[in-house]
Amino acid sequence: MHAIQERLRAAGVGLQLVGNLVGELKSSAVTPAARGQGIGSAMVRERLDYLRGQGCRYAVSASWVSNNGAHSSLGPLARAGFERVAAIPGYWAADQEAAGYLCEDCGAACTCTAIIMIHRFGS
Repeated sequence: MHAIQERLRAAGVGLQLVGNLVGELKSSAVTPAARGQGIGSAMVRERLDYLRGQGCRYAVSASWVSNNGAHSSLGPLARAGFERVAAIPGYWAADQEAAGYLCEDCGAACTCTAIIMIHRFGS
């Protein structure tokens, strides 16, 4: 959470995540042929139910936006009650370099934006 907290602070978001129990939703995918059937939304709901059961106060997710403008998971996240708190260009650049993977759109130097979404669990 410290890394996410620092990225949010650099983007001007003053949300204090450190010191709270925070879950992260990442790396979900629905094949193109199965999209539009509620599968992504169901996966988000199930994962949030799990995090709620673990006592999380917040859930964080980064929705990837490719350089061609395509959004990956904004719809299911928003429908589940996530709020957009920041847009961070080049969000994955350092991780990509460290891991040595190639961005599908950018190649070796990813400049794709991440839309950071936060879900606040009720008391």
